[in-house]
Amino acid sequence: MSRQNARSAPTGWIAAAYRRLASGRIALAAGNLVILFLIVFNVTGTAPPAGAPTPLALQLAFTKSGFRDVLDRWGPDAVASYRDWLLLDYFFPLVYAIFLSSAVATLSTRRGEAPDAVKRALFVAPLLAVPFDYLENTLHLVLLSHTGHLAAGLILLASVAAAVKWGLIACTGAGIAYGFVRRLSDSQRVA
Repeated sequence: MSRQNARSAPTGWIAAAYRRLASGRIALAAGNLVILFLIVFNVTGTAPPAGAPTPLALQLAFTKSGFRDVLDRWGPDAVASYRDWLLLDYFFPLVYAIFLSSAVATLSTRRGEAPDAVKRALFVAPLLAVPFDYLENTLHLVLLSHTGHLAAGLILLASVAAAVKWGLIACTGAGIAYGFVRRLSDSQRVA
């Protein structure tokens, strides 16, 4: 096998997962589950009080004072609601990872063409976001169970995990948007 063919035909679990998830049906089903989760999250009353910081502000607080400020502005009821909601959030990372990875694989698959390194990286990025999301959720559960004794190091670690998670998701989202536009432009050229 030539060096070029070795690079263009990836093997292993990434290639197997890529082929398996390169299906519009899987992307659509997982996308519907993402929408269902978002509806459940909104219906269960996890939104902070009007004018209070969003959960994203808590995730990216980075400091003890920033974290405490969000909690104080939310109030005890919203903090308890968010803590309870975090238990459901342990299922969501797998769902969004499958959706995003499947969307990348579906939009970037060309007949007879193996995915290049960029496509494989965009495919793997949401899967890599999952453990960071779990770390963030776990640390938030610990921190929100002991709001009287917040540990600055745990807050920083949770925020770094959240920032990495959001960065990986944003890169994948940009790749999906590019793939969608490219797919549209390719279909218009054919028509």
